[in-house]
Amino acid sequence: MTSNLGADHLVSGLTGEMTMQVARDNAMKDAKKHFRPELLNRLDEIVMFHPLSHEHLAKIVQLQVKNVRPIRRWLERKVVTDISMMIVREEIGDDSIVCIDVNEAKTDLVYRIDKNVVVKIEQTLDVVIHSGNKRGRSNDEDHIVTLTKKIKNEVVVID
Repeated sequence: MTSNLGADHLVSGLTGEMTMQVARDNAMKDAKKHFRPELLNRLDEIVMFHPLSHEHLAKIVQLQVKNVRPIRRWLERKVVTDISMMIVREEIGDDSIVCIDVNEAKTDLVYRIDKNVVVKIEQTLDVVIHSGNKRGRSNDEDHIVTLTKKIKNEVVVID
């Protein structure tokens, strides 16, 4: 069982308005006021969770980013290879957009090719993967502008 009772006291302790020991004591007082003694007596232990430090949060973010990179590389490799093969087989033309989804079994990617597509500037796209950006720019605005001007061998990933 968990509760957020006393969380405001712990925040006050973190911001320096009171010591952490006083904050913990106040949180325990709130728990004793809120829960009946019969319930509290049945509990073996009350554990006060400690807030994460900036160092802990930074480590968590690093682990999350590290775990995303292999997935991104796999997707780029898989998508680029598949799209390249479609271009070689002339399944994708200058005015085509490729929409990518996952199959029902969630084991492979499914490609839908929309041909003779005219993109309006008002349209928004979640992710755009280019076959190459000759101008050296990489921000999303440039990708969308490039896509609206020319749709040659561009890949649009829509979730």
